[in-house]
Amino acid sequence: MKKTFLFLVFITLSSQILLAQKIVIDSVAYQDGYRTIRVFLPQDYQNRATPLLYMLDGQNLFDEKTSYAGEWMVDEIVNSFPLKDQAIVIGIDHGNDLRMDELTPYKNEKYGGGNAMPFLEWIMNTVQPYVYKKYNLKVKEQQIAIAGSSLGGLFAHYAGIKHPEYFSTVGVFSPSFWWSDDAYKIATDFVETSDIEQHYIFQCGDSESDDMVPDMKRMHDLMLSDHIKVSYSVIEGANHSEKTWQALFPAFYASWLELF
Repeated sequence: MKKTFLFLVFITLSSQILLAQKIVIDSVAYQDGYRTIRVFLPQDYQNRATPLLYMLDGQNLFDEKTSYAGEWMVDEIVNSFPLKDQAIVIGIDHGNDLRMDELTPYKNEKYGGGNAMPFLEWIMNTVQPYVYKKYNLKVKEQQIAIAGSSLGGLFAHYAGIKHPEYFSTVGVFSPSFWWSDDAYKIATDFVETSDIEQHYIFQCGDSESDDMVPDMKRMHDLMLSDHIKVSYSVIEGANHSEKTWQALFPAFYASWLELF
């Protein structure tokens, strides 16, 4: 009898967790085929205006099995917040061999790349209307963010600069600003010409590379202005890994939604 009761309790709790952690794996037309997206939907997302977060490298966000070297545990982390503070998260898979080309806005003399613009416009013009319509999203328009790590951090930073009217917050984890000095040039022009309020959140570990912290600090200082809020944090002893970004994500999430 006791075992039966415990089993029923387990099933009930498991069902509640599944309800709270609804992740839909979908695909959206992209170039000559389709690209996988992974959508985390809070249990009550259709009943309220909900914050929306786009994230790059969707394979690494929710599932250990699909991740490169460990998942970020985004669903578990978001689900640890009260329901009213849970956001919709759209994880966009990278293109494997296409990743370097898609996530880099600028060419690198050694590695090439530089085709982020078409990928960004696909997110804006195809992914966005697709998910809004299919899942009947009620989005809190003043709380839309984009975040990524490494080359994904470089891309997220670029996306925020190109579409400040849409992305009010940008999560820049361990960004690959080493890729090209053009990242600093475009940021300088942006700060001088834009008057849209945004929040850029820069985070990394201090054991990633010799240039990571200085490069990120340089961008942080460059982007400080009257209309751009810039946050900056470094984890001592953390390297360039999914484990580091998993550790950084809760603080980013809380800062984005101003939950501190």
